[in-house]
Amino acid sequence: MPPKSRRSGGPKSPSGIAKASQNSIKHGLTAKVPTSPAELVMMESFAQELIDYYKPQSPLEKLQIERIALCRAKLARLYQVENARLDIEANKLASTPNQFFKKCRM
Repeated sequence: MPPKSRRSGGPKSPSGIAKASQNSIKHGLTAKVPTSPAELVMMESFAQELIDYYKPQSPLEKLQIERIALCRAKLARLYQVENARLDIEANKLASTPNQFFKKCRM
């Protein structure tokens, strides 16, 4: 039986590597690239707004605009997730208030 280091080493093909790179994405908020098509569209929209306003001249200025746009898109997505979570909790409270109060007493 070969040593463990020879049996596994992760994916070797480009498609396998690309797929494996997504393994640790849980929520995508720390990713350095957009993690969904909607986030990509939002980022591109924000970036275009900033480009139209600031008219970047250097590659560094363009990079900063892309970073700002990505952060803005992720923050917008985070607000959506947070609001959905609050809606879920509000619905739980409305339907079973006694359960909520039991949790508060603990």
